[in-house]
This record gives sequence, C-alpha cells and structure tokens, in this order.
Amino acid sequence: MGIAYRCDPVSGLSVSVWQGVVTSDDVHRHMAELGCDDAWGAGGVLLTDLSGVSAASRPTPTRLLNAASELTTRLKSRLSDACWAIVTGAMFAEANRFAGYMEEAVGELWVFEDLESAAQWLGHDVGLVGWLVASVREELERGSASGVSR
Repeated sequence: MGIAYRCDPVSGLSVSVWQGVVTSDDVHRHMAELGCDDAWGAGGVLLTDLSGVSAASRPTPTRLLNAASELTTRLKSRLSDACWAIVTGAMFAEANRFAGYMEEAVGELWVFEDLESAAQWLGHDVGLVGWLVASVREELERGSASGVSR
C-alpha cells in the first residue's frame, strides 16, 4: 500500500503511517515529500507507525542505514530538537537499529511496541493520536492517499 502522513498544526504532531508492502521507492518518495512540506515536523513532535507493514517489507541493515542517512540529509534541521516515537509491531529490532543510526540527528527518539505508550511518552492524548493514525491508515487502504496525506 505505501506510506502516507498527516500534520496536525493544532497539536504540533506529524504522523506517518506505513502500511502493507512498502518498497524502497516508496521510502525515497516519502522522504522527498517530507522534505518539501514545511509543515512536517514543524511542531517538533513526530510519530511513525510501522505496525501495519508487511513482513515482506522488512528492511535490511543496509537499507536502514541508507534511509537514516537520506532522512538526516534532507531533514536534519527539523529533527535536531524533535521528539520522535516509532510504533513497531513486528519490526521492533529493525526500528531499534534505525533509532541507533539516527541517535545523533534527533533530539529524542524512542521505539514502542504499542501506540498508547508512544502517545503517552509524546505527551499527547491517546485518542487524538489513535484517530490520526487510523484516519491516515484508512486513506491508504482506500487508495485515496497518493503517498501523501495532509
């Protein structure tokens, strides 16, 4: 299905949802779109939900390193003071490896197994975060998101 995101200016939260099969091209396109959207990360609070990613899309350590490098190059100024939570599902080990690669570029980055813990750590209402994630996921599943959802 791919990747989509939404930026909520009221809460300052930027949410990305990865769903189904996610290709390297999807990842590069997503990073390019984030780099062009000044709203992404403007509030300093980021949440990435990987819980719906297909097992077939599990990245290798090399792909994780390349993604971290590309993200840092494109978005370093927005990441340096950010609080970022990653919700993993089955990709806990991969997300922790990625977090290690991003350690110097991001203010704080923590990996969580569930959305509730991530929302609490970010200091946001679990209901709001759950609603944002669910609405972006629904757009991806309907096919109405073209890689980006604002």
